[in-house]
Amino acid sequence: MTSDDSLLNEYEWADVDSYGSFNNDVHLDDDDEEPDGEYYGEADNDEGAGPISGMQFSDKDSLFAFYKEHARLKGFSVVKRNSNKKGGDIASYVTYCCDRARIRKINFTTKSNNCKARVVAVLDDSGCWRDSKVVYDHNHDLLPSISRLMAGHRSVCDSLKRDLVAHNRSGIRPSKNIRLVELQRGGSQNLGCTPKDCRNFILKSRNFEMQEGDAQSLLNFFREMQAAYEKFYDAICFDTTYLVNRYNMPCATFVGINHHRQSILLGYALMSHEDIDSYKLVFRIWLEAIGNVHPDAIITDQCQSIKPAITEVMPNTIHRCKGMHAFFDEYITRQSTLKMFVNQYELAIRFKHEKELEAKYRSKGFQIVCESMFKWEEQAIQCYTRTVYEFFKTQLRKFYHCEVSSPGDHQVVPGIEKFIVSDYSVIKK
Repeated sequence: MTSDDSLLNEYEWADVDSYGSFNNDVHLDDDDEEPDGEYYGEADNDEGAGPISGMQFSDKDSLFAFYKEHARLKGFSVVKRNSNKKGGDIASYVTYCCDRARIRKINFTTKSNNCKARVVAVLDDSGCWRDSKVVYDHNHDLLPSISRLMAGHRSVCDSLKRDLVAHNRSGIRPSKNIRLVELQRGGSQNLGCTPKDCRNFILKSRNFEMQEGDAQSLLNFFREMQAAYEKFYDAICFDTTYLVNRYNMPCATFVGINHHRQSILLGYALMSHEDIDSYKLVFRIWLEAIGNVHPDAIITDQCQSIKPAITEVMPNTIHRCKGMHAFFDEYITRQSTLKMFVNQYELAIRFKHEKELEAKYRSKGFQIVCESMFKWEEQAIQCYTRTVYEFFKTQLRKFYHCEVSSPGDHQVVPGIEKFIVSDYSVIKK
């Protein structure tokens, strides 16, 4: 923490935390005597006028809120000093004071200055709290222009919490997350807290994101992976290039292609080493998870450790090397923790699933019209999804510019039927 931060956050635990909750009492070295019904200093009559001896409040919270607002306008922060409980659990009086009221005991920078400004209130017979002693005099400068930076006047409001959590779950990094809420609210001065408070809230909220049923939803998706592999195991991509998280654990993914020509996740592994034995273990466990059905072909990165592992574990699988696009590029960064990976993993899967549903609707909800008179085109429409048919149609159109003819007698080979395909185009004049 820098020296500037220490000026703002020292003893922050003593008054209000970054969530805006009132924490614990600040017990100073000297003890208050019984309230004496006096007030000291001059009470201003302007907008920032504070409490006056004899004022009554329905409860302590109302008194504290009134004094806190006065402190914000004047340029200081307040804390609860102490309270006295006589003959039970009900307090008989309470003291709220300037947050610089501590007696300085250390030689380095601190905001403790033994300030005497305070309000003492007593509980009267009617159940109301009455200001009994008010001290206005401060022995330090008041800073109304920067009071919003003081710990007692900072809090992360509920609407801001919701925005920060939503942006975090969508995969936005903390720095961009904070910048976004600043723009939405017209600048950092309108946040009600500092960017550091926002960052602390984001980091703390990540520890509580897992909800009941999240683990079960992942298990359910693993079963969907197994079912999908039974249909699309002919060609698999194994990718290890795109993620090395803060624990230096590469994430390896098994990705296939469905009948909509979309990437589908068929497995993943977090690896602590990238040697031959590690890849052998990953391949064996993955094959066991999907029923020991070997893929027809697998495409991997150009890694010297992967090739011998595939040769031993999947000897009948065709292996090719090629760079691939990462499945989770939009969701995971190098700073991702394991827990963040699980959360963003589910988000990525939901996004891919939604895309698949859209493709299914485009395929089933619209009637495709044949472009030719060929019967086999009608058959292709019935067999292919719309996405695959659109790809097939580009090849079909090329047939319109071809002419098929029989070869001469000297080219005929017994048992083999040959044809000559040549370009054919009709140019209208």
